[in-house]
Order: sequence, then structure tokens, then C-alpha cells
Amino acid sequence: MSSERQVTLGEIPPEQATSLLHQEVQREHNVAEVENAVPKFEEKVYRYFTAKHGVVGADLVVQFFLPKEAEAAAKKGDATAQRRWESFWLETFRDQLSPVAQSYFHTDYPHIVAKYTEELASWWFRARGFGETMDPKALAEGFELRLHEAVLQAVNGGRS
Repeated sequence: MSSERQVTLGEIPPEQATSLLHQEVQREHNVAEVENAVPKFEEKVYRYFTAKHGVVGADLVVQFFLPKEAEAAAKKGDATAQRRWESFWLETFRDQLSPVAQSYFHTDYPHIVAKYTEELASWWFRARGFGETMDPKALAEGFELRLHEAVLQAVNGGRS
């Protein structure tokens, strides 16, 4: 079913045609504004996390999720694996997030903020003002890669 509405201009008095066209153009413009207002997040999968990044207002936002392997352990009911993943996520990952972010963005609070979201078991990261850079996608992916390298080192006891 199409959401488009068509009007045959021949059936409209000429004095109303301009007004009607203006209303249709305004409606299309409003729809485009709503579509552009919804942030678009790109997903990238790494060994120890999945990252979704995008720009919200002027800010670069990245949400980090546990990898599929952790979800599979939870579904299997593997309590030992679940505890390992929980420890990794709430300690190892957290411990790498702050120093890597400070080093990568060359700033700290209040310009960069991270928060754990228990409902989604995810980490939200916001770099205020960094969404206005020339290439926020490259900036986000560079940060994610640096964080991934630090997490790999932490997991492997200092070895990459």
C-alpha cells in the first residue's frame, strides 16, 4: 500500500493549485526531516565485542555489545562461560574503555562519557562534539580498533 497521494490538478481551481502544491512540498520536506533526524548506526563486529556507531546531534556515539559467543553461552545455560563473559565485560572491557578513549580523543570528562546499560548489557560511549569532524565514521572505527587491540592485549596478558 502506497502512502503517496495524488491530485489531478485539472480538477482544482487555479487559485487552490499553488496552495495545494505548497502543502505537498512541505509534507515531503517534513518527512525528509524526520528521516534525517533518526540517527543511523553502522555495525562492526570484532572478536570481543560488536560496536554500533553513529552521530547524534554533534556527538559521536558508540554502543558496545557482547559478541555472539557470549549470547550463545547464555542460551546454552553454561554458567561458567557466563561468569567469564560477565567478568570480562564488567571488568576487563571497562578497564580498557576509559584509558583508550582518553588517549584516542585526547580529552576526558565531560567531553567523553561512558555508561553501562544493564537492560541491554551494553556500554554507551559519547564523545561530545566529535560528530562534527570531517569523517566521524573513520574516527569511530579508529577508536573501536584501538579499543579492540587494548582488549586483546588485556585478555592475552599483555600479548597481542
